[in-house]
Amino acid sequence: MGTVENSDSLRKHYGEAIARRMERRKKLQKVIMFISTAAFLGMMSSGLGAMFRSNSQSSEVNQAEEVATIVSQLERQEQGYQSVLQREPENQTALEGLVMVRLQQNKLEEAIAPLEKLVSLYPDIEDYQNLLKQLKADTQTAVED
Repeated sequence: MGTVENSDSLRKHYGEAIARRMERRKKLQKVIMFISTAAFLGMMSSGLGAMFRSNSQSSEVNQAEEVATIVSQLERQEQGYQSVLQREPENQTALEGLVMVRLQQNKLEEAIAPLEKLVSLYPDIEDYQNLLKQLKADTQTAVED
């Protein structure tokens, strides 16, 4: 209920377009924060788990299985987002998800196209523009190395 009241007060105070833009930014920030937190916790849990295992050989096997599971999950997520985008090419959530999954897969160059589409569809969202600039700089640096 507080979100509806908060949303209405934003609209009254800032106007409809600005309120929508602010809500989109908040949503994007939450998505990025959630993914970052999940990635951080995932790395921490695998690191702590490995530290407490006594048998290094079984630890290596378990880590390999975990990595394979994560890779498989990311591939399925990527396919799911692509499937949605075939039906709805301008779906903001699917485009954001595809960018994030590809970043997690370290497919930096493949993340550029959906991010460019987000920038063209939502030029008022600076987070997309900033992420695109950073991503292009990172891919350029990787090519030079």
